[in-house]
Amino acid sequence: MSLIFPTTGGGTGSTTPATTASVTVGGLTFEADQAGAAGNAISVFFDENSGEGTLTVLITGSGTLPSDPFVIHISTDGLASAETTEDIQIFLNSIPEVNVLVFVSGGSPSVNASTFNLTPLTGGADATTSTDSSSRFLKPSNITPLPNRFTRPAFEALYGFDAETTPPPTTIDGAILTEASEPLTTELNEILLFEPA
Repeated sequence: MSLIFPTTGGGTGSTTPATTASVTVGGLTFEADQAGAAGNAISVFFDENSGEGTLTVLITGSGTLPSDPFVIHISTDGLASAETTEDIQIFLNSIPEVNVLVFVSGGSPSVNASTFNLTPLTGGADATTSTDSSSRFLKPSNITPLPNRFTRPAFEALYGFDAETTPPPTTIDGAILTEASEPLTTELNEILLFEPA
């Protein structure tokens, strides 16, 4: 006899959604365009040069951590404080090459921009899924599990995976037996019998 355990069709599982890498620096929030750990391979920085006050951006790197992250280098030919954080936000969000990597928010028309050092985006993580297969099996009704066996309470009969399922061996009068007390057979699976002379 074998026991059949009904299943629920699969274990319960939980999914942790991917998180998006981001950083707030210099009055602006830089958020990776896509959720996941790849966003951690993006860094930003802003510096100023002497000149007329023109904003420029240069993107370098291949997005490989830790050796070659994407770097978004924002620069102004003049004083950073001549620009507002809103000006920088609008400028960066208008460049398709930047938008593939990050979305910029938090800019204000009343806050002057300030330079900042190389700063990586952090907090990005890929989605994970875990399953609990222990809940796949339902307990059969009216069966109490015991160590390595099951007892059916109504009749107290033991059922289990280690229960003996083969009938006791039958003896054959006159059979020639092997050392293991099994009948000796021919190639055609016929039992050899001992016949006294």
